[in-house]
Amino acid sequence: TSPLKAGAAAGARTVLGSRVASKVTMVLRSLRVGAEDIAAAIRRGNVPTSAGDAKTVTMETLRAIRTVVPSPADVAKVKAAYVEGACDVAEASPADAFFLAMSAVPRAAAKIDALLCRATLPTRVEDARASLETAFAAATACASSDRLKKLLDVVEALSGILDRGGGAAGGASSYKLASLAKLAEVETKAKSAPTKTNASLLHHLAKTVSAKSPPLLQFAAELGPVHDAARG
Repeated sequence: TSPLKAGAAAGARTVLGSRVASKVTMVLRSLRVGAEDIAAAIRRGNVPTSAGDAKTVTMETLRAIRTVVPSPADVAKVKAAYVEGACDVAEASPADAFFLAMSAVPRAAAKIDALLCRATLPTRVEDARASLETAFAAATACASSDRLKKLLDVVEALSGILDRGGGAAGGASSYKLASLAKLAEVETKAKSAPTKTNASLLHHLAKTVSAKSPPLLQFAAELGPVHDAARG
């Protein structure tokens, strides 16, 4: 009995599952590139970034093909039918023909991944370099900001005073940069007007700095690169 059965397209016969055959057929139709040309391009490894014509295998072609690379089980099916069996290759559906051509490419998925990685590596390196430069500029801005240094001195001193006075909620006498975001969560015994709710350490810090060293509140003006790093 022939293993061929109705495929996704009218008149097509396939040994693959209907869903697999349908997906592969849709991808191949969108590419308009022959199965043998695709397999040959992957074997050679010299795939251009852009197309010279509509039938050229490019990186975009490989991205699409990567989604329909045959599994070992599907390769075994087409080989059993067309190589070891009696099925006529001339009657193969586009999906079967594609899988049969790809079966001749050792480690096809790994080769496609390598080709895509090689094509995108220069761009990714440039992106990484730009991100590192932005981060370095942000770190330099923080390290050179006198206002930020003085503000952090105030935070440390204020935290110690509140802790010794029992007004802070545990462990406020020492801090790490990662814990600065929790300033709004650490409550003091003071009540904030006009709501009379418990004031946070952040409220107390702002009130203290505003009263004694107003220029320190403009520390953000010295940290322009930090905003760029946060967006990136």
